[in-house]
Amino acid sequence: MSPQARGFQTCQLRSRHLSIHHAENNSVAPTVQEVRGEGVVGEFPLLRERGYDNFFSDSGAAGAKLARSYQNSEGYFCYQSITDGKTVMFAGEIEFVPGSLRDPQGEAFSVQVAAFPLHSESKYLY
Repeated sequence: MSPQARGFQTCQLRSRHLSIHHAENNSVAPTVQEVRGEGVVGEFPLLRERGYDNFFSDSGAAGAKLARSYQNSEGYFCYQSITDGKTVMFAGEIEFVPGSLRDPQGEAFSVQVAAFPLHSESKYLY
């Protein structure tokens, strides 16, 4: 979708709500961990055409006014996650602000992260 069709040139990640399902001793019903908060692991990427600018907060909160450090990158934004090796499913939603957190250009919107299984024998997922 073009920036004109979207109605904005950039958008910045503000918060996330994730459900992480863990298997418990081969139980049929996994336990669910709810994760809510500002940014994603202290990062607040500003998405733009063909890349992103990443802002980091020392305190991990958007209220810290961000920009303790900054990184400009081409390509897709992604981050690493660590699991206990018993995580079986991940789902949730991520909230973005058109424009930026410092200069919003419209109403916030959420993007649904469809549930997907995690298949790994490793303790770490990248």
